[in-house]
Amino acid sequence: GLKVNGTIGGDLVAAGGGATAGVPEFTINVADRMIDQGLRVAPSATVGKDALLAGGSGEIGGTINGNLWTGMGRVTLNGTVGGDANLYAGQISVSDNAKVGGTLVYGTDSELQPEIPPGVAATVERVISPEIEEEAPPTLASRIISWIIRVAREMLGLIVVGWLLLRLAAAFTRATLETMESRPLPAIGIGIVAVFLALPVALLLVGLAWIFWGFLPGVLAMGLFVFGALGLLWINGPVLTGYWVGRRLVGDTSGALLRLVLGVLVLILVVRALEWVPFVGGFLAWLIVLFSFAYAVGAMLLRWFSPAAPVTPLPATPAEVVPSEPAM
Repeated sequence: GLKVNGTIGGDLVAAGGGATAGVPEFTINVADRMIDQGLRVAPSATVGKDALLAGGSGEIGGTINGNLWTGMGRVTLNGTVGGDANLYAGQISVSDNAKVGGTLVYGTDSELQPEIPPGVAATVERVISPEIEEEAPPTLASRIISWIIRVAREMLGLIVVGWLLLRLAAAFTRATLETMESRPLPAIGIGIVAVFLALPVALLLVGLAWIFWGFLPGVLAMGLFVFGALGLLWINGPVLTGYWVGRRLVGDTSGALLRLVLGVLVLILVVRALEWVPFVGGFLAWLIVLFSFAYAVGAMLLRWFSPAAPVTPLPATPAEVVPSEPAM
């Protein structure tokens, strides 16, 4: 509660609480004092210039020699304003005792418009809030077109990443795919554990960087590195899983690029088609994406920590020892 009952020589800028329109208001006991909620300008108050008032509720009496602006849940004008009175509130009341020397401007979103007594102001203007046009829901055709564009964009991006892997990291890609083929269950298990540990480990590394090198460059450099690496793994996950799906569909007789394109297309179509299923579709699609990420990352880690055993070469045949002739 805020009450102004004295004389202010200049401007008054004040804000108070109080209940908004439609909510009952009551007096509050604070430190053995009875406080009226809201912002109140008493009939004995005088403001020499302008007044800008805001709050949940307000009652404006007294004299304001300049202009008045209010923004409140509900407001009552019961005083004298020398200039213009701009009243904006959910509920507006203007009493017969109010006097406005300039223009009374009011605006409210309530269906119940205030009754302005005649003679309060020479000019009364009502501000009508512009109606917010609700966007029409997308049509089925537009949703299908957006869906096709989204699938094509994602497929093109994953194919480009997969082609770069096949060209620049062929040995790594083949090794990961062999692990996915030969040890699927361990790869999935390790990948799920890695998914749950990714964020704590990343935060731990960032925290250690902060301890040793401070925020700059420690946290910034380590954060960019760790979360950038996780982002690359997240992109590569569906690429490797899609390639694995392509090998399952067409075998090894077709070209590598065809296996990649076909597998990625099937993976994306399944994920995006599930999103159309009500209620559980989005969750199922998220599970498939998470599974593809965990499967690929688990195979990478499994291959890294337990690489294929190297081929042991056959022992060389010892050379025949030719005795040397005794020295003369």
